[in-house]
Amino acid sequence: MGDTRIDGTTPRTTDYDDCDEKTLVCGGGTPKEKLVSSEAEEWHAPELPPQKPAEIATVAKNMSTAPPVEGAPDDSEAWRDHTFHHAGTAADKSPGVEAEAAFRKNDDYSLFDVSAKASLGHTGIQGSVGHAHLTHDFGPVDVAVNGDVGSAGFDEGSHNADESWGVHAGGGAVAYGVDATAHLKGVGSVTVGASAGVAVEASIGLKHDGKGPELCGRIGLTVFTFGACIPLHRM
Repeated sequence: MGDTRIDGTTPRTTDYDDCDEKTLVCGGGTPKEKLVSSEAEEWHAPELPPQKPAEIATVAKNMSTAPPVEGAPDDSEAWRDHTFHHAGTAADKSPGVEAEAAFRKNDDYSLFDVSAKASLGHTGIQGSVGHAHLTHDFGPVDVAVNGDVGSAGFDEGSHNADESWGVHAGGGAVAYGVDATAHLKGVGSVTVGASAGVAVEASIGLKHDGKGPELCGRIGLTVFTFGACIPLHRM
């Protein structure tokens, strides 16, 4: 077999009879090709030109937007394997304990959520098939919407649904329900809601909206809920 370089090519050679082995000159003194040793030449990786930050950013962007690898897990399905559970001190930091378990729970929604609480803020048992919480700003007006499917339970304590602190009590069972709150800082807020089921609730308390204290009240009877928070300086 002939000599082969590391890069896979065959070195070019010339006629040994027509060349001087000491001077490596061939053809009667006219410089031709140098004889190539049968030993493989040492190979060096070519030097790459330095990349500019903009080029590196472009490469990173292309990698982040590349299509997913076939067979890789889909993040959109990861929630199916996620469960939530909590047991310990009350989440609202009031004195007491609570325990909660859910198939899925985050700040925006929950699925199959069951909780039991015994604290200054909340004491009772709650359960729901599904709950969703959405917020959006329309200029200076903040809007929050809550929706429930298949909820039941009772609750009493000092931390109210409108985030005020005072006193509340209520309970019932609802097939589905929704309520919406519109809040304008310094002016107050209004809450309206409707549901299909049997439920009763009432609360009153105080909270601070960033410009001063507000007096809040809320009442729900069977299918209708109404609430409001009014700054004390406007009363």
